[in-house]
Parts: sequence; C-alpha cells; structure tokens
Amino acid sequence: GADINANIYAGGNITATSFNATSDYRIKQNVMMLDASFNVDVLKPVSYINMRLGKPDIGFIAHEVGEHYPYLVNGEKDGEVMQTLNYTGIIGILTREIQELKKRIAIG
Repeated sequence: GADINANIYAGGNITATSFNATSDYRIKQNVMMLDASFNVDVLKPVSYINMRLGKPDIGFIAHEVGEHYPYLVNGEKDGEVMQTLNYTGIIGILTREIQELKKRIAIG
C-alpha cells in the first residue's frame, strides 16, 4: 500500500477493485439538504469520442457543468491545465431528483 497526500495525475486508464471518496462527517461543515435549485435540468449529458483514449464515452463538458455548479469543476475553460469534473458530486443531485420523482409518482 501507499499513503500519498498529493495530487495524482494519470494520462490513461486507472483500474481499481474499488474506489472510495472520503465522505466522513468530520470533514464537513454547514451541511444542508439539497433544495429544488439543485436539479438535473441544467446538466447536458453528451456522448463523444475521447480523443486521448480513441474510444466513445459518455459524460458532461466540465465548463458547462461549472456554469451551474462551479465547485464541482477544477480549472479554467481553455486554461493551461485541462479542467476536471467531480462526477461523484453529481450523484447527490441525481439522488435528490430521483427522490422527488418517487414522491410525485406516489402521490399519483
């Protein structure tokens, strides 16, 4: 094992048996439930050819997500370093939307 407390950059695939993002309550403050302003309506899922991998992929364009959720994106559009997107953060928005849909369906 290794304990690395720095950024790691990779230009290719990373394969792991498991991926765990730190989510302990002890690193969080000002915790609030997501309200209706957090929704999937502003997200634009796309399919594309990943030019670095030379294969099809599905996801989002970082700067487009950053227009609505800037804290999920690192870097600047057209900056020296390519932008990255915290896909894990999008899970909270998706979960909230599913919960709202389930409530509407249950009400009928």
